[in-house]
Amino acid sequence: MRALPSIILLLLLAGCGALQTQSTTDSIAMGYVTVETLAETALVAYQEGKIDDATRHVIIKNLQLAKDTLDVATEYATSENEDAAIDSLNAAYALLDIVRGFIQ
Repeated sequence: MRALPSIILLLLLAGCGALQTQSTTDSIAMGYVTVETLAETALVAYQEGKIDDATRHVIIKNLQLAKDTLDVATEYATSENEDAAIDSLNAAYALLDIVRGFIQ
């Protein structure tokens, strides 16, 4: 069962290449799923001793920032400000890439 978050993470990583073909709303939704998946993966890594407490806290802060940025992207998307939504979305995905680096 512990391999499940890793499998999901791999599927998400493979799906990130398709980001440009998705709608902004779909990409935002995928971002939220990625936040949750990375949080679960980080928890397993911490429980297995693969990351220390300090790294876990950095991951938590970055995941919260990514979630907050996705919230902003959602607000822009609902107000039909597509360019700002995409900018926020790109910032959120950059934060998620940072978290992936800590977990891999």
